[in-house]
Amino acid sequence: MPGVLHVYAGPFPAPMGTPALVTQTCRLCAATGADTTLLTYGSADTTSDDTFRFRVVRTPRLPGWTGRRSGPTPHKPLFDLLLVHRLTGLLRDHAPDILHAHHVEALLACVLADPAGRIPLVFHQHALLEPELPTYARPSLSPLLCAAGRIADRTLPRAADHIICLCADSERRMIGHGFPADHISLLRPAVVDIPPSRHTPSSRRSSLTAVYTGNLDRYQNVDTLLRAAALVDRNHPGAVRLRIVTAEAPPSTEPAVPVEYLPHGDFNHAWRCMIDADFAVIPRCLPGGVPIKLVNALAAGMPVIVDRRIGEELVTDDEALLVDAGDPQRIAEAMVAMTDPALRRRLHGGALRAADRLYGAGVAKETLAQIYRTVESSSYRRK
Repeated sequence: MPGVLHVYAGPFPAPMGTPALVTQTCRLCAATGADTTLLTYGSADTTSDDTFRFRVVRTPRLPGWTGRRSGPTPHKPLFDLLLVHRLTGLLRDHAPDILHAHHVEALLACVLADPAGRIPLVFHQHALLEPELPTYARPSLSPLLCAAGRIADRTLPRAADHIICLCADSERRMIGHGFPADHISLLRPAVVDIPPSRHTPSSRRSSLTAVYTGNLDRYQNVDTLLRAAALVDRNHPGAVRLRIVTAEAPPSTEPAVPVEYLPHGDFNHAWRCMIDADFAVIPRCLPGGVPIKLVNALAAGMPVIVDRRIGEELVTDDEALLVDAGDPQRIAEAMVAMTDPALRRRLHGGALRAADRLYGAGVAKETLAQIYRTVESSSYRRK
């Protein structure tokens, strides 16, 4: 089997979806029999790299840096330059058979470190930049950032020999941008190494707990969830309480509705905080990706409320409540509907079925192995 060098330009590990998906993919890669290495940022995390079951190589850690956030930060350009420097040295001294770039920053790093394209390059598209970039800046910059993201989505992946998409929507968009369909694979996130405990539905009709797990960046649409919770609290007092499990500090302003903020902690702690709730809400409504929190919630058997645009290609109405998550009234109505114990029991069973159907590790492992076999073929490569 080949030697595969995964490249991720971000904090690792970190309690966010992208680092979790990187971990899952590297473990799947190792399960195919490939010699698996991950190159990523130097970390302030105390987790030992020996726990990952694949080799981890890091850039130098900058003194005083304790960041664990993804997305644009003032320090990110420096970290990315360090990543390119480290990658260039690795390719010179121990060139892998395949490069596997996670997200666009890693793709650019691979191109800069291997400008001649000597090594087959797989691009794992975790998200589309056109809808996501504007969420990191003030609204007045949205048109400019949308345009920049659109250009990046249509041009940067052309540097890769193969593109991995997380959902059919992304796959359709890439084909529409002129990328050859036989150079694109759909590889949904797999359920790998999750805790054995599962959610047990209760028979309560009031005093329920709705849980959101993840970061509070604008693209997650948590503000709309908070407005929905306020509507529920005003019209159905005591029916549902909102729990937010996050690694970030709670907002300093007083919320319009009582919210229980819990620290994310490690994955097992966050998992327990999730399955102890009555149902999960995933308000994100940006196209072009699959929230890892949705994968985890389904695998845990959680009744789930999810945006229709994200969920409709993955789950049926018997497996999740599909709503317009851009509208707080629609989320509020779904939260009230979840007070029906029979509905929660039905969605509990549906979630487990959906997870088995969509996210089995066996199919994902074989798909990944086939991608690697394909890109190693000299006749396949596009460079």
